[in-house]
Amino acid sequence: MCGATIQVPCIITSQFENIIECATIYLGYGYLISLESLTIIRFLTDRNFNGTYASSDDFIDRVTISIEQLTILIRIDAFGFTSRSKTELLWEAIFKLNVNKQETTQARLFKTNHRKFQLPSLSTTNVEDAYDQIELLGFPLCGYFQLVDNGLNDGIKANDLNKYKNKNALLNDVLVNTRFHKTSHGKRIRFCTFVDQDGHCFETVHFTKVVDKYPINGMGVYTCYGKVKEEFDFCSLDIIWTNKMSLTPDPRG
Repeated sequence: MCGATIQVPCIITSQFENIIECATIYLGYGYLISLESLTIIRFLTDRNFNGTYASSDDFIDRVTISIEQLTILIRIDAFGFTSRSKTELLWEAIFKLNVNKQETTQARLFKTNHRKFQLPSLSTTNVEDAYDQIELLGFPLCGYFQLVDNGLNDGIKANDLNKYKNKNALLNDVLVNTRFHKTSHGKRIRFCTFVDQDGHCFETVHFTKVVDKYPINGMGVYTCYGKVKEEFDFCSLDIIWTNKMSLTPDPRG
């Protein structure tokens, strides 16, 4: 059975919350970190009453929106249905929106005749799209593994941990969650949940000797090396050392 395909929020399909259509999951606008709730309400209400948007020009004509809020929608590729590059849409948005005009919630009475601009061929790379998604959603849809700069270290998968009981093992994985606890002596112990390239999760324990020496600094791909321990038929990794792998540099400047 094939898994679902995850898509960025789409102007003509998405809602505030996530929605599923057949085998496609469209992320909701509520995921966009800097998109204002009032902006979302405006264009979803207009779409519900006046129908689907035919183009970016149609959206601009019908929705009162600031250049900053429109830029968020363009950068996340919400206008991907137009088959036009994000860079081209951003350039045109700057020209078409009068950013100095006082914002009003009143809809336009007449359709604006938009100027057509002759722009050079403009495009974005998959890496640029991934960094836009990290900035606006908090994570890349391609997954962090595809952004690793110098390739992955040789390691085992989470499903093979039971083959290495009481032995040392190395895994490459993406951080899912991390939390601290304190020992009876008041010292910190860290517990983390990671997921490997196959989508399988495993737990790590970072005892007091390594918890500060090898910190976990935010989302990304980590190499984890430790001793495999089994308890209640569940294998986890007692960390000896960790290393956060560098990602391909952000090309956006």
